[in-house]
Amino acid sequence: MAEKATMFRTMKAKGSVTIYVDGDFTYEHTGAFKTQVKKLIAECECVPKIRLDLADCSFVDSGCMGVMAHVQKELNSKGGELRVVNAAPLVLEAMRRIRLDAILPIRGKKK
Repeated sequence: MAEKATMFRTMKAKGSVTIYVDGDFTYEHTGAFKTQVKKLIAECECVPKIRLDLADCSFVDSGCMGVMAHVQKELNSKGGELRVVNAAPLVLEAMRRIRLDAILPIRGKKK
């Protein structure tokens, strides 16, 4: 069975940006994610509040979680923020297990 390629797409709204992750979010995708965040920071007149929507993502590895923490630290230092939304139950559990929820807001899928 062929793996589905992971893609990032963005949607801008008043004062915030949503990055949608489509597919598994593994360490090999962290470069593309960081590039996307840097591009958003450069395009915005202020440091954005970024929502990372994981509704179409069923797996996030620990390398990506580390990058999320790094991005949150960078955004916070400039007045921005990263929040994770629509995390699948297993992804949410993994993030809580490593205490990523102590660093950035994380919310699971709405029932």
